[in-house]
Amino acid sequence: MRVLHVTTSFPRGPKDFSGAFVYRLIRAQTKLRIVCHVLCPFSGNLEEDWPKDFKVYRFKYTSDPSNSLTGIAGGIPTALKMRPSLYLQVPNFLFKLGQHVVRLSKDVDIIHAHWSICGAICGITKKFHNLPIVTTLRGSDIHRAKSSSLYNLLHKICVKNSSALVGVSKSLLDELIDLDPRCQDKAFFIPNGVDQEFYNIPLLKRIEYPIRFLFIGSLIELKQVDLLISALSLIKEDRHKWLLSIAGDGPMRSSLERLCMKLGVEESCVFLGNIAPSDIPNLIGRHHVLVLPSKREGRPNVVIEAMACARLVITSDIKACRELIIHKKNGLLFKAGSPDGLYKILKEVIENPHIISSLGESARDWMIKKDLTWPNCAKRYIELYREILEKH
Repeated sequence: MRVLHVTTSFPRGPKDFSGAFVYRLIRAQTKLRIVCHVLCPFSGNLEEDWPKDFKVYRFKYTSDPSNSLTGIAGGIPTALKMRPSLYLQVPNFLFKLGQHVVRLSKDVDIIHAHWSICGAICGITKKFHNLPIVTTLRGSDIHRAKSSSLYNLLHKICVKNSSALVGVSKSLLDELIDLDPRCQDKAFFIPNGVDQEFYNIPLLKRIEYPIRFLFIGSLIELKQVDLLISALSLIKEDRHKWLLSIAGDGPMRSSLERLCMKLGVEESCVFLGNIAPSDIPNLIGRHHVLVLPSKREGRPNVVIEAMACARLVITSDIKACRELIIHKKNGLLFKAGSPDGLYKILKEVIENPHIISSLGESARDWMIKKDLTWPNCAKRYIELYREILEKH
């Protein structure tokens, strides 16, 4: 079986985190002897001869990759928000994407589009390739379809022309069906997996102060890292009992650094910048607690990675996270956007550190029970491909 993966985000090398979950899925499929090709935009600074086990085609749509839709941390939506002038690149971006889909479709059996914008372009060009399309939706698709008339149009084209629509969370599928009930018969739930390295991280046997908190993700407004910094700063009497590491980069980094100085916690908060995906398991392993205070998520991979590491996760009480975290059973939830709610949870953990290891171990047990690994995820997609090809 030959599969063309079409994505707007893909790593430029083994140390790049952009679209790392797409890479991990394809790598797992390749190990199961599926011939995979990848189509993604060119974004400069590529590592030569990588990857070695499948072919990546990177299309150019602008003469300056550093000032482009895919050249800013946080993805295309963040780039457009920061620099509205980049909207001028959108028509050529979509045209080049469609042009390459048609060209590369001649050598594959099925197209797997990641995000509805790719599904839409694959659908628009379908009369030229007539291949079945599987589109994976990751949360931001539905939000944009509700808030943007243009994106809603692209989303509808994607839904109409896809043979299957895969949601990475159950709540995402519910929203998809609410938006368009006609797609119910071709909607499937296939969760992302994690690498075995996360399960290999040793359990925490002894917790000593300071409690090491960790955030991993793009430094954008959606992630609400400012909420986390503000909540920790309120724990004044126990300031020596906690440290915060912030892994990632993005347009809010400077303002977050200034916030730390304003609140007097700059010595307790360390900005690590972008971390290579291969270093993430050990990074999580060196910390006690992962905190994700996001307003909205599709299905946050960093949460299941921390759970596989047997680390306590504190996250916003939003639909996607409620599918993963059962409050005080395998993690902790706080009311989304509530500084006071997050403060109380953080203070409880600092005052009762024994819950870190017990809830962390429960989290790993839950992950093992659900069999959330990339090989299992890849197998489920392959089964779906075969089912679709038999009907096509």
